[in-house]
Amino acid sequence: MAGLPGDSFDGFHDSVDRTIGLKPDFVRIYPALVIKSTPLEDLYARGRYSPLSLEEAVKQCRDAMVRFERAGIEVIRVGLQPTEELERSGTIVAGPYHPAFRQLVESSSFLDKMRMGLAESKGNAEVAVLLVNPRDVSAAIGQKRSNVGILKREFGLKTVSILPDPKVPRGSVITENGLSGSGKI
Repeated sequence: MAGLPGDSFDGFHDSVDRTIGLKPDFVRIYPALVIKSTPLEDLYARGRYSPLSLEEAVKQCRDAMVRFERAGIEVIRVGLQPTEELERSGTIVAGPYHPAFRQLVESSSFLDKMRMGLAESKGNAEVAVLLVNPRDVSAAIGQKRSNVGILKREFGLKTVSILPDPKVPRGSVITENGLSGSGKI
């Protein structure tokens, strides 16, 4: 659980290392949330606890997810499952809750991979074509096409196409840029 009281990025990183060392069959990753009528709400109300921002929670959970997957440990859940009770007004007092938190984490990971691939490309193309597994298209595009917009701005691109290709392994990105060459990430 990222963002617990007294924890830090390094502390969470160490917890992930220790968990990997235990070799579990699977893990769940959650950011800490301040829920109504809990001891954490009391700490928060007294100013003794500050939850992670959504951006920081995504970053920490993305790092953990990548490390678990590299260690061959399945991540079966990322973030709390949205329920009626959880989404009832006032239930979540503070913290990085998002009903599609896992998609935010996966999209962040894909953005990193696409940035790396485009940065390693040669030349200054105005068009980028990125191939991903068909099951990864949504995560690669990002919520509200956020990854596409970021790549356009950062790389001065006019067009970013993220296309499905069943030959691309899950979680991978292949850059195909006519003016820039191609490479597998």
